Amino acid sequence: MNKDGDKLRRSADLPPDDTSKERTLYVKGYPVDDADVTIDSIREAFQGYGKVLMVRLRKDMRTKKFKGSAFVEFAEAASVKSAVEAAYTDKEDEKKCTMCYGETPFACVMHTD
Repeated sequence: MNKDGDKLRRSADLPPDDTSKERTLYVKGYPVDDADVTIDSIREAFQGYGKVLMVRLRKDMRTKKFKGSAFVEFAEAASVKSAVEAAYTDKEDEKKCTMCYGETPFACVMHTD
C-alpha cells in the first residue's frame, strides 16, 4: 500500500511464464444436480495424483447453474499426466474413460494444454 493508502502493489512479481495450462486437467461428467459435487469433494478425489492448487466448477453464465464439468489445477504437470493415464486404463479402448463419479464413468478427462 502506498503512503496515501489508495494504491496496492504486488508483494512479489508474477512469474515470467504462466504454466497453469499445462498443469490443468479438464473433467466432464459430474451430475449437475448432486449437492455432494463441490470444490472440496473434487479436490479430495484428485489429491491422489498430486497436490491440487485450485478447482474451478464450470457454470452457465446466465443461470449460474453447474454444467457438470470442472478444471483441476495441480502444482505439477506430471500430476495431470498421471490422472489422465489412470482415467484411460483400458488399453483395448483408449477412448473409454474408466474413472468414475459414483457408478457413472466420466465423459472426458483430459489435459487442457
